[in-house]
Amino acid sequence: MAAVAVVFHEGDDGLDLLFVKRCAREGGRWSGDVAFPGGLSEEGETEPAQTARREAREEVGISLGEPVGRLSAHLTVEPRRARPMRVVPVVFSVDERPPLVLEPAEIAEAFWVPWSVIEQAQTRWLLRTARRLPMLAPSIRIHGYPLWGLTLQMVWGLSRRLG
Repeated sequence: MAAVAVVFHEGDDGLDLLFVKRCAREGGRWSGDVAFPGGLSEEGETEPAQTARREAREEVGISLGEPVGRLSAHLTVEPRRARPMRVVPVVFSVDERPPLVLEPAEIAEAFWVPWSVIEQAQTRWLLRTARRLPMLAPSIRIHGYPLWGLTLQMVWGLSRRLG
């Protein structure tokens, strides 16, 4: 199991979501991708919220309280094991945007994106390679980077929930 922390802040200008850009690593499946903070669960973590909170603390240095909800889980293949992995997006709200302290071995950048930017983004096709085969994947651009794959599916799921 894996979990991600979908962290939002609602301010005077509307809703903002927290994203990270993962460090580029040779052969890493999600290397350099934009995502939500998150990762694989560790021993003793029985709830996705535990994993999401720990990963947010480790990757961007923020402490999260109780979740306000969950989005639908997604299945993907964990590259080292080539077996299905369940990724659960856990939604958290923060009253203030906390200072972000990045884990430099994992996270290249972290940034807040206004929901209005996500709503107005046009879907584009991104050429990716999966198992050495080229494929086209839907994406949107945020903060100058493509957002695609599981994270984009999660954003679309959040959009449906928000109406």
